[in-house]
Amino acid sequence: GTSLTEKQAELLLRYTKNVVVLYDGDLAGAHAALRGVDILLEKGMRVTVVRLPSEHDPDSFVRQEGPEKLLQLIRQAQDIIDFKIFAYRSQKPEDTPQNRAELMHQLVETIAKISDEVLRNLYAQQIAGKLGLPDETVFKEVAKIRRSPKNEPAEEQTTSGGNSGKKPRGARFTAERDLVHIVLNYPETQALVFQNLDLNEVKNPDFRAVLAYAFQKYQQGAEVSFQEALDVVESSVIQSLLAELGFQTSETLPEAELRTWVEDCLATIKLVDIRQKIDLLRQEMRQAQQSGQGDLDELNRKYLQLKQEELRIRQREFASNAPESGKEFPDEVPF
Repeated sequence: GTSLTEKQAELLLRYTKNVVVLYDGDLAGAHAALRGVDILLEKGMRVTVVRLPSEHDPDSFVRQEGPEKLLQLIRQAQDIIDFKIFAYRSQKPEDTPQNRAELMHQLVETIAKISDEVLRNLYAQQIAGKLGLPDETVFKEVAKIRRSPKNEPAEEQTTSGGNSGKKPRGARFTAERDLVHIVLNYPETQALVFQNLDLNEVKNPDFRAVLAYAFQKYQQGAEVSFQEALDVVESSVIQSLLAELGFQTSETLPEAELRTWVEDCLATIKLVDIRQKIDLLRQEMRQAQQSGQGDLDELNRKYLQLKQEELRIRQREFASNAPESGKEFPDEVPF
């Protein structure tokens, strides 16, 4: 009579990765099963669903129909996509564009939790086929959700300071996190950071908010407050991570070492962007060559420009004009 919890799902995972969910045939039971499906998928389990007749729960069904009938239903269990479509259309049967889009988003939210890339892509194709949508549309929505900040903690795991737990990690994330740590704990680096960083280059919205706060304080000539910086962060995961960094003692570092740290963070952030642009341009060039359409000379020119920009970033030339220690920093920064 209660909804499935994460702890129960973790307990199940010790014994099997294959789960059949039986739900009471009423609508409330369907919604409880939907929540359970998502939890199980997040834990990496393979899930199918059995819909019982509306007048039965599992106990009454077995008592009246017998265990063999139940086993027969289990062998005919629905996959999660068919089940979610049924549950949605039981409430909103009209096949309008708005309902179809809403249903697609709900289904994508579910499969985006699947860590197995092959299985996730197969489900994406299944959703596209059942809703009459192009495969590319569904794939883009899945990618968008998996890239979103609220899903970052589930991507990778690491440990910090001897305390284990899920924390977001990746080259860009680490660089943005370190840049926040540097700006808050080593105010002498703020001129170098703010002269060479475009706020739009910071993709994590919480890190971007903290850096915007720090820049405002820098312009005012005021000290940053770690508590005020935490207050602009919405994600509890990022708050915990920054709080952990804040309580660590900041060791005194030589100016040259600090500068190298800042430049490495900036380069990492900028290189991710430039590589994405290069990859997209390469695709465009291949398409132009195959179709015989498009200005290849112009595309080659853009490609060379991007490669030169990549080399400039690798050589840290973006920081060559940063103010030396003790010099005045300009009022206008290209945010």
